[in-house]
Amino acid sequence: MAQQPGYGDPAFTAPPPFEPGNDRFAGPPAIVAAREAHRFGHAGDYPPPAPPRPTYREPHPVRAPWFMAGLLGGVFWMVILPLLGTNIAGYGWWTLIAGGVAWLAAAVLSRSGDRGAAAGIAISVGLAWAIAAYVLATRWAGTADWPLW
Repeated sequence: MAQQPGYGDPAFTAPPPFEPGNDRFAGPPAIVAAREAHRFGHAGDYPPPAPPRPTYREPHPVRAPWFMAGLLGGVFWMVILPLLGTNIAGYGWWTLIAGGVAWLAAAVLSRSGDRGAAAGIAISVGLAWAIAAYVLATRWAGTADWPLW
């Protein structure tokens, strides 16, 4: 392939001056060729369409059936275990312990790839802890005695 003469080469001739009827600057031949290819290479689309964006997919997506299984299992766990308490202090302690064990199970599940079940368990534990906190705070406000001690 022959080398195009450049500005430092004595064989180089300057581009023609700008003409009023011409709407583009002529410039060096490589730039003119690139401009023309860009301008007419996209079937009249100017500017050309953007390239497609990359698609990223999660390696372990959360699926609705597994989420519902985790949610129902967590609700069952957080309803049955606190019933072992015989008074409000026992209910509070059993709820805290059951929630801690359930969160450990959710951490193991999320690490092993079943994040749907882990999310369901975490939501049910959060809801159960909120209910227990409300019950304990109501008792504490009514009796002025902290129920867990």
